[in-house]
Amino acid sequence: WLPKTTSCASVRIAYSQISLAGWPLSNQRLLRGHPANEICEYAMRTDAQLVVLGSQSALGDETLLGSTANRVVQQASCDVLTVRVSRGKDI
Repeated sequence: WLPKTTSCASVRIAYSQISLAGWPLSNQRLLRGHPANEICEYAMRTDAQLVVLGSQSALGDETLLGSTANRVVQQASCDVLTVRVSRGKDI
């Protein structure tokens, strides 16, 4: 997710980081705007059957979803699978 005011240089850096992580760019989409809204809109535009996203709550080990994950679960037009991600660990 990138804010709508993000510069072209920041976009190039983000794509470089995605590439360095080993993820093929053909499978990635860099969207600008509010994360939950962009995820839900993209899922609807592409007729997605499933959205998978990591979730980490700032409340520690409680079972609550983070705000973005919660919003996607409530608003997505398809099924959503959330995966708990421990802070400080790679997905």
